[in-house]
Amino acid sequence: MPEKESFMLHCIGYLSTSRELLTTLAVTALVAQASHANKTRQVTGMLCYHDGTFLQFIEGARSSLDELMGKIRRDERHTGIIQVHDKPIEARLFPQWSMSLVRTSRLNPAQLAGFQDLRTLDVRAPGAPSHAARVADFLEPFRLWLR
Repeated sequence: MPEKESFMLHCIGYLSTSRELLTTLAVTALVAQASHANKTRQVTGMLCYHDGTFLQFIEGARSSLDELMGKIRRDERHTGIIQVHDKPIEARLFPQWSMSLVRTSRLNPAQLAGFQDLRTLDVRAPGAPSHAARVADFLEPFRLWLR
């Protein structure tokens, strides 16, 4: 039985663009560094990286996520951060992952389509489709995959 969280959980998702294309080794090192730091913050999550685009979901206490998002916004390795998800959650989606790299080569067709939809979604355009619905569509295959 999972341990009960002693604080209100929150989940934030964002897209950003890498300032330069990263090698597999560089992305793996980035994830290892984030994983180590996130353990002390009690933050879990996942990162997708594909063709210069980052998609990351982080979950934990709101205060921890606000602090981490501030650090992420100041990180000069990427630009154009667009927050696509920000809401309270009842349970962690990624409870075992202090930070895990989800390789797009391992995504099923529904997950890959969702990632590509999120990469091209302009949440600032008038009349744009609900980003919340797109994010929910993207996350659903992960929920099924992780069961």
